[in-house]
Amino acid sequence: MRNVGYISPVFDFFRSIPPLVIYPLLLISIGPSDASRIGTAVFGSTTLFLLIIVQGLSQKDRLRVSFFRTRGASVLTLFKDIIFYEALPFIMTACRAASSLALIVIVVTEMLMGGQNGLGARVQQVQITSNIPDLFCTIIIIGFVGVILNKMFNWLEKRLVFWKV
Repeated sequence: MRNVGYISPVFDFFRSIPPLVIYPLLLISIGPSDASRIGTAVFGSTTLFLLIIVQGLSQKDRLRVSFFRTRGASVLTLFKDIIFYEALPFIMTACRAASSLALIVIVVTEMLMGGQNGLGARVQQVQITSNIPDLFCTIIIIGFVGVILNKMFNWLEKRLVFWKV
């Protein structure tokens, strides 16, 4: 992509903003609900997701694109038949990384910003009561959720990006 140089500072700007800093803004505009915590996770994971996708799109084979352009392929055909498939491994990596970051942001937001339900709220509750066995159980559950998300995206990647594996 020729315009990556222009987009990069914008991504760097948004990537430099910690997702938890966005939470008070969403809290004021949306209110104290799960939507504000989910919005915080979406903000944090979207910047990482888009950064990886742009990197994947910039890795396209220019010779192959030039060949199809000389054969009269439209921009939509180029994207649909060539660029998308070359970027698909990056898209799957972005999904895996973004889901991991979203899990972290949601748990931390629930812990620090007073969630009523969820794993982060559970960590906060067992910390207050000094219930160490429940704390370890909650930590293990959070780890399993992360492993399940990762396995899910690995399974999906094997099905969609079969030529890479």
